[in-house]
Amino acid sequence: GNSYGWDQIHSAVLNDDRQAEFDRLLRELGIPQFRVRHRLANQDWNSLSEVVEPLYAMQRGKEITDANRRNSYLLSLAAFRGRIADGDLANALIPFIEACEIGSARSTNERSDLAGIQEVDLSAGELQKQFTPLLPPIWFDVQAARISCQELKARFANDHKQSTDGELIYLASLSLAVDDVETAISALEELSLRSSQLVDAWLPILRVEMEFGQKVKGPATEALRKSYRSLRGPERAVANYLLALQISDNPDDFDSAVLDLLYIPANHGSTLPSLSAAALHQAALISTRGGKVDEAALLKSELLKNYQNTYHGRLQIAK
Repeated sequence: GNSYGWDQIHSAVLNDDRQAEFDRLLRELGIPQFRVRHRLANQDWNSLSEVVEPLYAMQRGKEITDANRRNSYLLSLAAFRGRIADGDLANALIPFIEACEIGSARSTNERSDLAGIQEVDLSAGELQKQFTPLLPPIWFDVQAARISCQELKARFANDHKQSTDGELIYLASLSLAVDDVETAISALEELSLRSSQLVDAWLPILRVEMEFGQKVKGPATEALRKSYRSLRGPERAVANYLLALQISDNPDDFDSAVLDLLYIPANHGSTLPSLSAAALHQAALISTRGGKVDEAALLKSELLKNYQNTYHGRLQIAK
């Protein structure tokens, strides 16, 4: 017979002694999962996490079966979307990877039965590559990045050949963020053996992240500086950010660095809020060092006005 997700069931009558247990599960799982799907469908991000997080925590670690695949996908997708909305990008990565793994195994019929969430569902490309523009591979919350890095490392047991391009890009960037140089080098070496549009776009940027962490301006930085204006989307935004920071220690380059940083919120403010907030934060620091106190105050004001719900927004609020 047909199977239904808990969010699809309003009520049912069982002809045996399982009625009380069913009613309990419907109350504890069905109603909350309906709320999760409803919030996803309406893109009601403000209250999504509080509804999905308890359910997602209960799901984690359970074996994915034909019976629970649909619900597991819904909860992983919702946890990913909710954490993105909360500005918790590093912690959004693992539910995104899990959603990709579960979603790739779902049939066409299964993919069509989550009515109303098509606009926020993962695309075929995201499922295949396990990479999303919503999570550009640059991380600011080191504590959260360390947790996600450990989880991602544990999935491969140091055998990076089993990873997708997206997973490997994320592993390299997380490792760089938490100063796990050995893992970063290993991931970058594996990426250098691959050729795809995704790898070709991000590998040069990851190499600059490596040089940035080593506090050097090496060949990767110089190569990116010559080519970054041809980039588009999140690749261009991350390249702007890294290259601006690389010249921000030279007073003669303060103005250029600030302009490069302000390119990010001007062009990607709605799609990359966390990176835009980081750019405004760094631009304010550079302006302060250059003696432009009023300019720095304006930049901090814009950060607080438009990006409160980001890592750097929360830092600014806490000051």
